[in-house]
Amino acid sequence: MTTLAEAVQCVSDHGEGQASGSDLRAADLLGPTMRPGSVVETFFGPGRDVGDPRCVKAMPAVGDLDCHQRAPWVRGDWLGLAIPSGAARVRTLEIVANDREPVRTSNPISQVLTYVEVDLAPHDPQRLGQFVREAFRHCAGGMLQNLHGVSAIVGSAPAEYRQGQATAVAFLRRDRLAWVVLNGQREWTNAERDKVLTTLAEHLARA
Repeated sequence: MTTLAEAVQCVSDHGEGQASGSDLRAADLLGPTMRPGSVVETFFGPGRDVGDPRCVKAMPAVGDLDCHQRAPWVRGDWLGLAIPSGAARVRTLEIVANDREPVRTSNPISQVLTYVEVDLAPHDPQRLGQFVREAFRHCAGGMLQNLHGVSAIVGSAPAEYRQGQATAVAFLRRDRLAWVVLNGQREWTNAERDKVLTTLAEHLARA
């Protein structure tokens, strides 16, 4: 008689909701030309078995990334890699917004902002920050910049809802990393993009 191995819980889903002390709101990220529609914010942390050897997996080599997928372009379960590798918390935020004054002859145009924020373990022993930095350079053609005092890799990735490219930016700190991708049915204007990047950089600088 054989028995099934007990499933391990490597990641804990803390569900949707606003984090204690959170200072990121959809209205603050979006410019005056857009109004938020749906906002989904979810938090994940280590599961009860996160220290089990079955949870720990090596981060993929940059050459093994699939640049046609969503950032950070890993094949399979990104959370299942990040949290057992030392991430204390992962926050995901997706905002779907519409233009406040849509073109009269067409349906309302939707814009999609996807944001991920990762609290790193002290000294980042598994080098998640280095992995994300290299991934954004490899798949998004990113270049190192300083955005309001926060180091960032600024690049672009194929847009999901139209032809062309979508802005993709990774923010890098010793204790935290984050990235944002600005998708949608049209290009984000320079002012809209700058509003998002400035707000995120200031948020991360205070965090």
